[in-house]
Amino acid sequence: MNLEKDLAARKQALRRIAYEQRTGIDAGRSESAGRLLAARLAERPDYGAADRLGIYLSVAGEISTGPLITRARADGKALYLPAWLADRREYDWVEFDPAARLGRGPFGIPQPEGLVPLVSPGIDLVVVPGLAFDAQGNRLGHGKGIYDRLLIRPLLSGAIKVGWAFDFQVRDQIPRTEQDVCLDGVMTETRDYRTPCASERQHEEE
Repeated sequence: MNLEKDLAARKQALRRIAYEQRTGIDAGRSESAGRLLAARLAERPDYGAADRLGIYLSVAGEISTGPLITRARADGKALYLPAWLADRREYDWVEFDPAARLGRGPFGIPQPEGLVPLVSPGIDLVVVPGLAFDAQGNRLGHGKGIYDRLLIRPLLSGAIKVGWAFDFQVRDQIPRTEQDVCLDGVMTETRDYRTPCASERQHEEE
């Protein structure tokens, strides 16, 4: 087995475990964690400096983004989320108004019915879901590469990327390939991880 196939097999094994572990997450814990993380994120300077916030619409087994959406709108932030653009046959970031009617994109993921793609200036801070993370900023997704492609969009080149996770979703190490995007931080119910990618970003900006 070559290295690429070995990494793919290890990731798939971790996905099976992650799916099983999050099966028992109920809506109460998801909402409670969402309120906690939204409050902590709002205290961060990078949140205060962000005019445009990238988010996700949470589904079963994920930390609820409802509290963050409510807080961000009250704070005057513009919100954006991933959506499937059928005419372009790809995912991209679109404007999000919480009052807008929602439809369903591929895989049953909710998205706005009226799609207005992101234009310049780009997103300042993006909250990222995942199946598992590690303290080095590596993320395990569902295996389709959707978020990795979304996070390298030119209009996100300066965005601070923060993963949201339950405590049990943080692993010692997530296998990483060249296509995987490193996050600047990971927030859980009890910890905030600042990753090596955040240190590299700060060094480049200085």
